[in-house]
Amino acid sequence: MAPRSTTSHATARFEYEDARQPSGFFLDNNLLMIIYEYMLRYKKKEKSAPAELCQCRIIHAEKVQRAKDALLPSGESDRLADFFKAFADPTRLKILWALTEEEMCVCDLAAFLGISESAVSHQLRMLRQMALVANRREGPVLYYRLNDDHVNQLVRVALDHIRE
Repeated sequence: MAPRSTTSHATARFEYEDARQPSGFFLDNNLLMIIYEYMLRYKKKEKSAPAELCQCRIIHAEKVQRAKDALLPSGESDRLADFFKAFADPTRLKILWALTEEEMCVCDLAAFLGISESAVSHQLRMLRQMALVANRREGPVLYYRLNDDHVNQLVRVALDHIRE
């Protein structure tokens, strides 16, 4: 699909011939420039091969080797990073904090947070996938609770840490 330049009054325009678009679909040059600048700004940068390794000296080779020996396998470090990403959203943290006290249903959490039940369900689904919360059904109502005491401890220890 190649743009075809046309002139309309004082503004140059591009008319795209594409069966999926309605006929006469025009993009203004200003809009094209905005889109192009956006694409350049947010284009994912390709990872290049690492440059030469640092030529600095190693002062404590045994410490470096112990750190290498204790390194988590790639899959575990990825899962751990994803686990902590679950705590990186203020809404999810508020949900976790509310659930440290007692289980709550989706509609109560929505009222507590002042957001829609759909938005709460979306966040709960993410927390459930990370095994941070569990649910139980009582008729049409889903009640959520922290999955185990480790989650409660993590939230409280992190809070103690930032309050110090």
